[in-house]
Amino acid sequence: MGLATLEISLDRVFKRAMNGGHNVPVYEIEKNYYGNLYKLNQHFNLMDDLIVLDSSEELALHLATKKDDLITFHIPPDEMPLWFRNGLLNLFQQGSFV
Repeated sequence: MGLATLEISLDRVFKRAMNGGHNVPVYEIEKNYYGNLYKLNQHFNLMDDLIVLDSSEELALHLATKKDDLITFHIPPDEMPLWFRNGLLNLFQQGSFV
């Protein structure tokens, strides 16, 4: 799952903490937000199966599926979120649109 912005991630952690969940330092959220995209972009080829969702809105949007070596996108290229196109560039360049 991915989010459109770091601010959405920060806001969700804050809301969870306000409702009794544990707090996470801002630097850890930033590290996870950018670091996880970087790692997935570099190593997605090690996975047999992968589903990528955008959970920025209340209803998650199914962006891509990887099954073995086939990567399929489920929305048109012009609707693909920037965080996906920029943060997962290697994956984006290898997939095909249905």
